[in-house]
Amino acid sequence: MKSKDGKRSLHIGAAFVSILVTLGACQAFLDRAGAPGPTVQAPMFEVDPLWPKPLPNHWLLGWTIGVWVDEQDHVWVIHRGAGGCMTTKRGSN
Repeated sequence: MKSKDGKRSLHIGAAFVSILVTLGACQAFLDRAGAPGPTVQAPMFEVDPLWPKPLPNHWLLGWTIGVWVDEQDHVWVIHRGAGGCMTTKRGSN
């Protein structure tokens, strides 16, 4: 019985090694086929410390739930009103 178990282990080991070799060859082929082309530089963003500017008429922003910039670079802010603002978090008048 030991010879059957040994052959079985040998076959499983050989199959595992052949799968690893095949995967390694495919990876090498894909690395050569997908040669790096021109790369695209990601945009760099900076924090604007003066944004947002004070709102007119002593308005307050509440909980912000959405921000969107349109084609004319206007920034639109959707908020849920000033109900969540505490008096300690209001801006200076």
